[in-house]
Amino acid sequence: MTEVNFEIASPVFMIFELKRLAAYPNVNLHQTILSLALTQLIDTSVAMLDLTLI
Repeated sequence: MTEVNFEIASPVFMIFELKRLAAYPNVNLHQTILSLALTQLIDTSVAMLDLTLI
């Protein structure tokens, strides 16, 4: 079984329901992440899902 780590980054306030996911050991929340840190997170990820609304 392959473990998946979830890195959830948001430049805005995270709602309570999203913050509840932090209870899982394979979930890391990055609220108000800096641009450089976000770029590094993207570069080291195997897959990415961007939910940015334009």
